[in-house]
Amino acid sequence: MKPLYDAIFSFTKAAIHRQQPDSVYTVDDWSELFLLLRRGKLQGITYKTVSSLPEAKNAPEQFLSSWKATVFQNGMKQLSATQEVRSVLQHATEQGLTPVLFKGLVLAALYPEPSMRFSGDSDIFIPAEQRPAMERLLVSLGYTLIPEASKEHVPVYYINTGNRFLTIELHDCLWEDYTGTQADILDSLNLTAPGSLVTLSPFGFPIVTLGHTEHLIYQIFHIAKHFAFEGLRLRFLTDLTLFINAYKDSIDLPFFRKTMERLGYSSFTDVLFNICYSHLGMTEDVLTPQQKKLPVNEMLIEDILLAGKVTSYKVDNWASTDLLASYFMRDRSASSGTQHKLEIFFPMPSALKDRFSYARKCPLLLPVAWVHRFFSAFRYSIQCKKKNQSASDVLSNAEYRLALMKSVGLVDTK
Repeated sequence: MKPLYDAIFSFTKAAIHRQQPDSVYTVDDWSELFLLLRRGKLQGITYKTVSSLPEAKNAPEQFLSSWKATVFQNGMKQLSATQEVRSVLQHATEQGLTPVLFKGLVLAALYPEPSMRFSGDSDIFIPAEQRPAMERLLVSLGYTLIPEASKEHVPVYYINTGNRFLTIELHDCLWEDYTGTQADILDSLNLTAPGSLVTLSPFGFPIVTLGHTEHLIYQIFHIAKHFAFEGLRLRFLTDLTLFINAYKDSIDLPFFRKTMERLGYSSFTDVLFNICYSHLGMTEDVLTPQQKKLPVNEMLIEDILLAGKVTSYKVDNWASTDLLASYFMRDRSASSGTQHKLEIFFPMPSALKDRFSYARKCPLLLPVAWVHRFFSAFRYSIQCKKKNQSASDVLSNAEYRLALMKSVGLVDTK
């Protein structure tokens, strides 16, 4: 592993466990270090650790002062967002609604200081039958819908006036608009069943959230989605490490492992757990002997630390995402050669993204959706050329992500 990569893991591990870094690293290029920390969403997590290093006195003064200012500003925004979440949950409960908060503040509470994990949005699950009332409530509280960011099952609302700052992703389905074999399995698990929910109060007000086993299952799905489409940020793994360390005694490990096997995520989970154990201080109590002994996947490590931007810093993830959508939440096999490429460019209805949902509702419109998809890609390719991006760059990025997916077992090579 490159010394810089090893240092980032060391700084991050030290920060989330309030320890001293376990490796010595001389920072030669502060701008490169900060770039990778920013890509990993680690600025708030690692600032105190890195700024307290002896060699920090050699860092450009403007560099550290700018970093400190960013961390302070994000911390203030986090306080505002926390109070905004409290207000929304309180108003919803008063109206007889049953919102379930997940990720976000639930994970932030596990850090030495919640403000270390800055996030400007919150994910709230609401039963489908309550969603209209919840949306009316948000509007009455001053929130505005963001149509371009919304999906069929996840409308997105935001507010940014005065001291009120928050974006809310309102889910009536945890796996958004994805369909396919894995979505059917996730549906059958009923992760939001009322009897499985737990109530926490890490910020002085009650937060109803997913049960610990259910939340862990969701996190793996969420990580797999990001990994497949655009790459992981290291903060996903600090979240995972702290969550498991905090709730290991209440996680139903046999059920979790069986669920990962059903979803086809077993190999992927093995790799994630190995990285978290080896580099971020995850407890060994939840590991199998196999997970402890896995070899280092250098390709994956680099992809995580570069936040999925290994192949080209110029390629927008949107374009590759559209190609990779045909592989996510699908059956656990992938063909190769000509058929492989045909499936990318001519996906079945269940593999199409939400903008082409009419083909899922009426399969006879599938050829229309293919043409629609082609012209959308053509229009986007013109925009790409203006940014010095080419179609070959986009396809190369998609192929790279597929290779990574195969290396961790998310796509079979049969």
